[in-house]
Amino acid sequence: MTIPGQEPGQVPDPNYAQAQGYPPPAQGTNKLAIWSLVTSLLGLLCGVGSIIGIVLGVMAIKQLNRSQEGGRGLATAGIAIGIITLLFILPSTIAFLRN
Repeated sequence: MTIPGQEPGQVPDPNYAQAQGYPPPAQGTNKLAIWSLVTSLLGLLCGVGSIIGIVLGVMAIKQLNRSQEGGRGLATAGIAIGIITLLFILPSTIAFLRN
């Protein structure tokens, strides 16, 4: 691919996309976002995973606001699944402990 004004065979300028107003490419997926989703899904087995998933999801979103990493959807899903599983697990755990 040649860039307008560039000679054939010339190495493209790595800052060309930014100079044209395009955002830089994402730098990978945030690890906290991945772990947020994983621990929230593990929260189906025990309630502790849900709480950890919610906390990791919030931390991941804070990191994603400062970086160019991907994973915002994973973090959001981790928070949502964590809240939903916590809402189902918590009442059953309380009922179990009362007996």
